[in-house]
Amino acid sequence: MEPSTCSKCGVSWVGADTCPACGSAPAPKKEEFNQASRTCPKCGKYVRFVPSIVVWYCDNCKEYVG
Repeated sequence: MEPSTCSKCGVSWVGADTCPACGSAPAPKKEEFNQASRTCPKCGKYVRFVPSIVVWYCDNCKEYVG
């Protein structure tokens, strides 16, 4: 089981739905960019590769991904 991190106080824990220190919900997990599907983890739209700076870019979110 992966540890959760509190969105409010930063405490890490395993096994409970809420933070044992302050009762807040865990921070959302960072979505990972799947280079094989070439889709944005935030919006699901296709991303494009920018070879001059060697990164993937989502035109919809206007953000670099991966």
